Amino acid sequence: SCGLVVVNEIDMDEKERKERNRKCAEDERQRKDQKPVVEDLESLLRDVGDQFGVTLEVESAKELPSYDDVNYSLYAKEGERFLLKIHNGVDSANLPFIEAQVAAMREVTKSGYVTSVPLPLLSSSDKERDMAKNVDDGDSLPSIGFVTLSSKGGGMSSHAVRLLRWVEGTLLSSLSPESLTKNLLESYGEYCGKISLSLSSLTLPALDRLHMWDLRQFGLIEEFTGALRTDSERLIIKKVIDFFNSSTQSRATKFRSISLHNDMNTHNFLLLSSSPSPSFAVIDYGEMVNSWAPIELALVAAYTAIDQVPMEEKDRVGVNMLERVGGAVTAVVSGFLRTFPLLVEEHRALPALSLSRIAQSVTLSLYSFSLAPSNLYLLDTVDRGMALLDSVMGPNGSLSTWESFFLLPPIS
Repeated sequence: SCGLVVVNEIDMDEKERKERNRKCAEDERQRKDQKPVVEDLESLLRDVGDQFGVTLEVESAKELPSYDDVNYSLYAKEGERFLLKIHNGVDSANLPFIEAQVAAMREVTKSGYVTSVPLPLLSSSDKERDMAKNVDDGDSLPSIGFVTLSSKGGGMSSHAVRLLRWVEGTLLSSLSPESLTKNLLESYGEYCGKISLSLSSLTLPALDRLHMWDLRQFGLIEEFTGALRTDSERLIIKKVIDFFNSSTQSRATKFRSISLHNDMNTHNFLLLSSSPSPSFAVIDYGEMVNSWAPIELALVAAYTAIDQVPMEEKDRVGVNMLERVGGAVTAVVSGFLRTFPLLVEEHRALPALSLSRIAQSVTLSLYSFSLAPSNLYLLDTVDRGMALLDSVMGPNGSLSTWESFFLLPPIS
């Protein structure tokens, strides 16, 4: 059973729903306001290096794209490469949530899969730090430091920091759609299922959280559709919300609740080797939540579909979008189900859940962009996601074609 339990959703009254929506909107705003600002990188790296017992080379530091945190790729003088993650103020104030991410990384490693592993603080003994390289022996070692930095919204605050051992590989998001073969995509889906199975064994109360990127909270996006750019976009999103409600309301009580990675997109998976068979690594556990079991595969399918959509608008003209994405979606669904089978009602909800994730990504990304208009990374999936939604829910869209990609069980 892997620690899976049935979740029973309790309907909220209108007052409770409005309060939930207000809290989620405020949480998202605070994440932008409390994004750390690095003004003196050399001083920061000296402070972090002192806490973790390494000498970090400032000239090697390269800032990486991020929503609400600040991330650097960099090298230590000793030669090892790390990812330095500086958490936003909201997550920094919720230490159990960061500790839950560390627990998830260690569980995935124990299960035999490659992922990022945190470096212990210098307060651990040399012997303990050596043992921590073998994660089985390093579970209890503290690996979260703190630095005081200014925040984007003003003022100084304490931000949690971690040094994660760098995982060498090729981001799947950097591969061309043409290089994502059926075999590679099936293997990727299979690997995602294995990671889901590994995480489902965890019991982490810190992941019981109200989170706007939890698909269980999909109805929240109605509050943010003002960020959409046109009335036609709002109409399409409204259709997706209706589809979500009709597909999940009667089924949700039958969904299992598990610990989810909740961000299974190709920016968070590395291809380690393609021969003799594909091997992968998973990174970035910052969106984790306890929620519905089918969400994980829904996300894998959603972002796989988006990846198949041409980046440039001129390259999308005259393209049958569903014909272009269908084979890739079916391949990852097939692979995932081999390693993490879904219950019948969970499986039948996949087309709605996957489409809803695309709508969620488009809407919340545009809302976040309205709060942080200099962060173009927030727009990465918007136009391609909207083109895909239009091909399913637009005037000439075909919902039945979209549903056919998910290998749905027959209705008895």
